Amino acid sequence: MNDLQIYTPGKYDLEVRSLIRERKENIPKLKDKGISLYMCESLFASIIDTSSSLFLIPVIDINSKIGFINNKCEIVVSPYYDCIKGTFWEHNNIVAVKKDEKWNVIDCNGKLLLNKWSKYIIVPSRDSRMITINSKAIMNVDNVDSFQYVKNTKDVKSVGGFRYGFARIHRNGGWGLINEKGEEKLPAIYEEMYSFYDYPEPTTKVRKNKDSKWELILLNDLR
Repeated sequence: MNDLQIYTPGKYDLEVRSLIRERKENIPKLKDKGISLYMCESLFASIIDTSSSLFLIPVIDINSKIGFINNKCEIVVSPYYDCIKGTFWEHNNIVAVKKDEKWNVIDCNGKLLLNKWSKYIIVPSRDSRMITINSKAIMNVDNVDSFQYVKNTKDVKSVGGFRYGFARIHRNGGWGLINEKGEEKLPAIYEEMYSFYDYPEPTTKVRKNKDSKWELILLNDLR
């Protein structure tokens, strides 16, 4: 699922200026161009932590168009898009972008990765090149011919973004997991399923109903 919850543009400018010496002079220069940082809590935490900074940082201009800057506050992707989904945590990440009510996917150089814009919402993965389209179809952006719908689509209500090679799927009132081939690796029988966790290794938590105990599912056991 997309975890980018956008806050008011420019909300954290003062904190960023005071906490990051190397960007103290550059951020005001962006402001002079009518460009503000486009922040949420997780992105802000990354920006102020110089040991684990974002590869590209989202910004927004006075026309509400979104682009990206690097860690030197240089514009890498000019503000052009109406909406984004995903984050450039690292150089190989992909981000879904919306323009004129249609969606595509870009890499860290701003290159469009799909040969056609989609009228459906696209959600990118965080750690692979997979995307979900309209919450039901999956695609590897490095091989656009591999576009496929999840099996038994008539029963599928939604498919989340991929991480660790898996995505959450909601079918017939239950949650499960599929892999990047669309194969259901954890049956959709759980009433509740948490998002993915890093610790102690890639995991998710599930329970069959509210009276059941939570189960810890190790994703490596599903491969």
